[in-house]
Amino acid sequence: MVKKMMASTFLMLCISVLLILAFFPDFFGETGGLPEGNEENYTSSFDDTSFLYYLNSDQVKSAIQEGISSLSIIDAFLLDREMEDDSLKSHDHVEYAYIVVPELEVMRKAKRTNDQFSRNIKALEATQSLTDQFLIFEVRFEKQFGYIYNITFEQDHELIEPELIEHNAKGALTRVYFNIEQIDIDHTGLLHVTDRANADERQSFHVEFNDFLPRKR
Repeated sequence: MVKKMMASTFLMLCISVLLILAFFPDFFGETGGLPEGNEENYTSSFDDTSFLYYLNSDQVKSAIQEGISSLSIIDAFLLDREMEDDSLKSHDHVEYAYIVVPELEVMRKAKRTNDQFSRNIKALEATQSLTDQFLIFEVRFEKQFGYIYNITFEQDHELIEPELIEHNAKGALTRVYFNIEQIDIDHTGLLHVTDRANADERQSFHVEFNDFLPRKR
């Protein structure tokens, strides 16, 4: 009798978790991020139509469909590495980096929801967490090396620190938020990934913002 009650309770718990995930797919976060910095400054407003990466309703719907059908979502958003130096440890530690524009966010959310719950997200749901206040980048690391690297953005010989940092996937993925007011998106820049203990161990990625405009379909 006790075993049946325990089994029933466990089954109800599993069903509850599945229902939460189905209706609130972002409830647990995408990768379990641990924020650093002033996360209180984060805002998810997305109503500035002059924002370089703003998406209109048709673009949101197209991004949803492309996300569902795409096999490799981030390829179009990868950044070119400035210099390949196999002698540096950081070359092996830092696998790749990409810019997380709103279009990519919508595509990933649509893909994740469709794969996990076999349903298509609505346009309103897809845009709920988008922001026009920050430029977001993610860097993929080997193992947990993300914890030992700083990420900065350089433009016109000035280093800009991120306002918010998230270490995800047990240190294998770092997500950084730069205040858009500190960056001139009309000009190129460099994303630097630097070993905290050795500044010579640095990987840099070229950022040309116009390369990642919402694609015309």
